[in-house]
Amino acid sequence: MPASNQTCMVCGEPLTPAGRCANCEAAASLRRHRFGLPVLVLIIIAGFSFTRMVVDWFNHRQDQLASDWYQRGVAALNSHRPAQAVEDFETALVYAKQDDDEYRIRLAESLLAAGRPNEARSRLQSLLEEHPTDAKVNLELARIAAGKGELKDANRYYHGAIDGIWSPGKTPAVERLNTRFELLEVLAANHQNEAAEAELAALLPELPQSANALSRLGRIYFQLGDAHRALAEFQHARQLDHNFAAAYAGTGA
Repeated sequence: MPASNQTCMVCGEPLTPAGRCANCEAAASLRRHRFGLPVLVLIIIAGFSFTRMVVDWFNHRQDQLASDWYQRGVAALNSHRPAQAVEDFETALVYAKQDDDEYRIRLAESLLAAGRPNEARSRLQSLLEEHPTDAKVNLELARIAAGKGELKDANRYYHGAIDGIWSPGKTPAVERLNTRFELLEVLAANHQNEAAEAELAALLPELPQSANALSRLGRIYFQLGDAHRALAEFQHARQLDHNFAAAYAGTGA
């Protein structure tokens, strides 16, 4: 019997002239595709999971390297090796996935300690453009300006720090008090008595009654040439703490 008149023994459909069953071949092809598709999906999922795992590992490793170099920088800065600290903080920023503000501030501090104030100022001004209310950034810029004798800018930055936002972990009231004291010391050292008196008027209502604070105030009065008020503060500090060495030094005892 010619092949064209033959039928498939499986499905009963006519065979092709070559003796093949198109219906059964199509069904077999469909079964292969039905089996292959889940396998393909599983392969894709496995590949995606592996890629995600590699990316997560890389990100974790990158974070760890950034943190390690940052800690090295902190250790170098604390041990008075600012040049090494600059290198360490720069390396930490390379590994950081984004520019970490604390890393950038620490780098600026290291540049300043290494005698590179212009570079420090440039980095801090860039930070200030992004975070104009950041108290720490303002304070560092104030110190640079004061060191250069730029008292107008120093005053502006000090007030930016006093009125600014301190990072978590800081006590804003304490930081503001210390910053105002620092501004007063700069003004007194530069014989800016009128400006210093205005700052004293703002400081006194917030001044804690402690030997340390009163002695610091006494030294400022002494710098301003007001020995009478200086002696009164030193004596007050001595009354609060008889063992406070600074108070004894101020009274001449």
